[in-house]
Amino acid sequence: MIKRIMNKLFSDELLQHFSYSGKSGKKLKFSNLAVCSVILDAVKQQSKYKNKVSESEMEEVIKYVLAQAPFNIKRKTQKI
Repeated sequence: MIKRIMNKLFSDELLQHFSYSGKSGKKLKFSNLAVCSVILDAVKQQSKYKNKVSESEMEEVIKYVLAQAPFNIKRKTQKI
């Protein structure tokens, strides 16, 4: 569900400039954005995921989506 939400809200071109924690200093910190907490709250409110998915599991999915953004861009440009 998180992947679908993020794909609807953001392009890979935008996501490539973010990491979840922004530790490297090269990328912006996604976890500080208000939209991050909105995404987490939206998933928590769904009865399908309520009390079944921990916040750390949701964060891992967000981290994965952010890490894959540059590769998605590369894959799209190779198809053209």
